[in-house]
Amino acid sequence: MATDRGRVLIVEDDRVLARSVGDILRIHGYPSQEANSGGRGLELIEEEEQTFSVALVDLRLPDMNGMDVVSRLGEVAALTEVVILTGNASIDSAVDALRKRSCDYLVKPVAPEELVATVQRGVRRWQHRLAEEDLRRDRERFQQVIEALSDVVMVLSTDGAIQYQSPAAPWVLGHRQDDVAGTAFLSHVTPEDRPLVGAALERARDSTQAATPFEFRLRRSDGTLCLLEALARPLRSSGDAAMVVTCRDITERRRLENELRQTQKLDGIGRLAGGIAHDFNNQLSAILTSVELAAWEPDLPERVAEELDVIRSASERAANLTRQLLIFSRKDMAESRRVEVEGRVEDMVAMLRRLIPSSIDLVTRYAPSLPEVLIDPTQLEQTVMNLVVNARDALPSGGTITIDVSEVVIPPDGNAVDPGPGAYVAIAVTDDGVGMPDDVVARVFEPFFTTKEAGRGTGLGLATCYGIVMSAGGHIGVETEVGKGTTVRVQLPAFRDHAGEPAEAPSRMAAAPQPKGEGTILFVEDDDAVREGTTRLLARLGYTVLAAAGGEAAIARARAYEGRIDLIVADLIMPGMTGPEVVDAVRAIVPDLPALFVSGYADEAVLERLRPGNAEILQKPIRVKDLHERIQALIG
Repeated sequence: MATDRGRVLIVEDDRVLARSVGDILRIHGYPSQEANSGGRGLELIEEEEQTFSVALVDLRLPDMNGMDVVSRLGEVAALTEVVILTGNASIDSAVDALRKRSCDYLVKPVAPEELVATVQRGVRRWQHRLAEEDLRRDRERFQQVIEALSDVVMVLSTDGAIQYQSPAAPWVLGHRQDDVAGTAFLSHVTPEDRPLVGAALERARDSTQAATPFEFRLRRSDGTLCLLEALARPLRSSGDAAMVVTCRDITERRRLENELRQTQKLDGIGRLAGGIAHDFNNQLSAILTSVELAAWEPDLPERVAEELDVIRSASERAANLTRQLLIFSRKDMAESRRVEVEGRVEDMVAMLRRLIPSSIDLVTRYAPSLPEVLIDPTQLEQTVMNLVVNARDALPSGGTITIDVSEVVIPPDGNAVDPGPGAYVAIAVTDDGVGMPDDVVARVFEPFFTTKEAGRGTGLGLATCYGIVMSAGGHIGVETEVGKGTTVRVQLPAFRDHAGEPAEAPSRMAAAPQPKGEGTILFVEDDDAVREGTTRLLARLGYTVLAAAGGEAAIARARAYEGRIDLIVADLIMPGMTGPEVVDAVRAIVPDLPALFVSGYADEAVLERLRPGNAEILQKPIRVKDLHERIQALIG
């Protein structure tokens, strides 16, 4: 097609000659355009829409020398072929023209046959240079695309050697081209994965499919392993190049996928725990209530009182086990209380000894006159247990675990790595085990990070400890040395109450209280045992109790006793109407009625309906002391 030949520019001040040359070229299928001066010719060729394959330039022009036009053409239209038109056929003019980048020259008067033949040669050279330029641009574009890819592209020879790798390779794999050029691709694959990768490459060589996918582990130049997702494609008619392999680093993605699966598994455990906690804590509430009521019987033999105390202690421990699951799965709210750390830790020693093998000694040391701390007691126990379990795993051949509880006072000019100035109770759990290298210490509190083999650790133990300690306003740190052992030190702010009230600590069964409660309580509970036991307990405390097994019964009771109800106590989770729904309905009958919810676990969907100041929540199993204090705070 004529358009594939481009256009011919005729720069000639002799209009008759220019028109004649143009006519001849157009007859032979070469579109042309005339310019009667050098300046006009340059204007035409600089316009973007003009594409000239050949420029015929007269050496003698009215506004400039033809050689100046040729030089300028080399700057603005490097691909355009130049043919000099001259009336002087001396060798000097021809040599000078060729030196100035011209490809050919014609002597005036120009023979038509010679004109067409010369332009044809110029157009062919222009087409060749145009194709080379297109190829160069394609190569540049391809190179830019390859350089922009985060994936690694490798070209392998027929014997599996690396001939080329893309610029992403050094920062993805740590391997420079000079380091791997000519080396076997399989030599960089971990020995365990080489058979699979070798088989995948063989399938790719023989495959008619677009690509063969496979995964493998590769050791980076720094020694670390990365997981790669790869596609292998055969190269046909490519000389000694047999295959191109594209690799994508999926190490982080796979880690996140594993964490997601672990989170989903833990969430499933949390759902299971939440599902059973309500019913389980109901039964514990019934047991504890009955035990309390039995313990209040007059003239109770001491032996029976001791047995009742054993039942109460066992029920409390069972309730704490449930709460540990619920707190861990974020289905329960932490309740910070004043805690005597020494007493809590000492109560755990028997359980901790069952967690460690006989080859490990457990030593406890307590400083005298320790202050209390403000923390959820169950979370404190969970923290100590996690630290001891971690220390146990660092002693595969046995050794010693030491729990040291002491007071630490940090001055105002304390070290920056310490917590803020003040008094702290420090719990240091030390083992004389294998210790940890610096890279492990740097990540030891990261969720899901673990150095244990698959199936032995979730990577959440120390992360959970970190969250608990930080929530309590404390600090947790690690001191370790490879081959010598590790100390994890927890520092909790000391709590001193000038009123001198004792901290919460395990105690024996309380004596029977004197009836001193006043008022009418609407108690809504769907579990028969809990409802009956708690009703008797409240009556023993002196309250008038209106018991209801559900929402409809509670509404009927409220209508019958309108104006004479002082408090509603309702289970948070019930079939039919939930606790908040029952309270809303009863408050439509008795406005501004104080409310207290009891719950086996704090369900988030239900808690969303509770407004601040709208009601209080008491966790099951119900303790008499806690229940009585809450009721008195609400109605006096």
